[in-house]
Amino acid sequence: MKSIKDIAIIAKVSPGTVDRVLHNRPGVSKKTKERVLKIIEESNYTVNTVASILASKKTYTIATLLPTSKNEFDFWEAPKLGAQKALNEIKNLGFRIESFEFNQFDPDSYCKAFKKMANTNPSAALIAPILNKETQEHIHLLEDKNIPYVFINTETEGLNNLSFIGQKSFQGGFVAGKLFNWVLPENSEVLIVEIRKNVVNYTSINQRLKGFKDFFKNSEKSISVKKIAINTLDNLQILNKELKNYLDQNPNTKGIFVPSSKISFIAKSIIELNRKDIELGGFDNTLENVAFLKNETVDFLISQRPMEQGYDGVKLLFNYLIDKKQPKKNHYLPIEIVLKENVDFL
Repeated sequence: MKSIKDIAIIAKVSPGTVDRVLHNRPGVSKKTKERVLKIIEESNYTVNTVASILASKKTYTIATLLPTSKNEFDFWEAPKLGAQKALNEIKNLGFRIESFEFNQFDPDSYCKAFKKMANTNPSAALIAPILNKETQEHIHLLEDKNIPYVFINTETEGLNNLSFIGQKSFQGGFVAGKLFNWVLPENSEVLIVEIRKNVVNYTSINQRLKGFKDFFKNSEKSISVKKIAINTLDNLQILNKELKNYLDQNPNTKGIFVPSSKISFIAKSIIELNRKDIELGGFDNTLENVAFLKNETVDFLISQRPMEQGYDGVKLLFNYLIDKKQPKKNHYLPIEIVLKENVDFL
């Protein structure tokens, strides 16, 4: 949906003219009115609804609860950009976004941010509920106040979210397994590197792992799946040592799978160890991940379209708040396989 200013630019009229058309006021020629109405229709505006919003001068706040980004290239920066893009299209209709962030590796940080968000009494909330237990415990803070909410990135069952926008995590992991199966030799081993403590509480990661393992249950190549936990990603020297020790003791390991956006850390280590014989696969086309994809250290990525998650989430909440448009419960995004050959065209 375009803003009133955008419509005015396209129609080559002033914003005031668009406003007069929306309110059906005089002073606009029939030809101009028809042109503006056509653009409004193509932009998915409901004329009476928008006119009503403008007349009421009511304001709406959409709260977002997302993990803190380490830098502008971090995975979690993308849904924030998507949400902002959506806001730019509806802010002239009295909408604003209030952002709340948390450390995704710290449950206490998540709980504090959740409580702080709920206490502001937003009109609606857009949440990445990556910590399942804490989400289950705190969601009543919104439901007790009848605040509608949408989940992105992590599907959480049994709650009253209006909708979920994101990837089917089990299928994402299953596809990753299939990709490894194509390139790994028979009777080899693929290693899962977990970088989170208590991974079972991270629903999307846990479901990817289940999907990945499920694929190999019926693999005719007899590929075994092993896993290790590494919590020292920021220290390349320690990471190299841990990975080298494992690979030396398990020479059958020919692939490494990271079920998150952190494959770039493993790629750096693989280069340091000069292990060109190891196939690497993971999630998300962040800038660092793509760099290792292009130099062929990483063999494939699976994109979750994070920017689209943020954008669609805000627009969905807008439509619900304004028109009470009930969305479908699950809005699954494509499982997009990213390779060196197609990464520049996505």
